Amino acid sequence: MTAREIVQRLERLGFRRVSQRGSHLKLRRERGGTTYTVIVPMHGKDIAVSVVGRILQQAGLEWSEFDA
Repeated sequence: MTAREIVQRLERLGFRRVSQRGSHLKLRRERGGTTYTVIVPMHGKDIAVSVVGRILQQAGLEWSEFDA
């Protein structure tokens, strides 16, 4: 999965771009009084499944929500 695909899916789920420093994009969303901040590496290559899992963990999401 590419970084662009991950960002598009997160944005569909309500995350908004906050900032970018170098090749790392920061997205944020507030949900139920909790703020979730996610860092996505924008290195131009596919992101490993384990990294995607960590991103989802930071986002407070399950795979089923992300794949929908």
